[in-house]
Amino acid sequence: MRVLGPVPGAVSVAEFKRATHMDEGTEDDAALAACLAAAQSLVEQATNRPLGPREVEITLEAVPGLRRWWFPLRAGAVGGAGGGRDRNGGAGV
Repeated sequence: MRVLGPVPGAVSVAEFKRATHMDEGTEDDAALAACLAAAQSLVEQATNRPLGPREVEITLEAVPGLRRWWFPLRAGAVGGAGGGRDRNGGAGV
């Protein structure tokens, strides 16, 4: 799987400052943004789940006899509320 384009941040610097009651201008925004991106990356790697939506490219080699396979998805992740999903929560391909 390859992520196409930049990974969107789960939390912006402004949202973080508001949530933690930091005064505007008390921290270097670029350094804070880098720390938030590093924290997001760590959580995503540890949980093996993205924290937000992103566009990805998935490739796989053809396997003889493999005719159908499934992507596990969260509710509403494809085609709106439950669209494009099977009864077990996967998206058929």
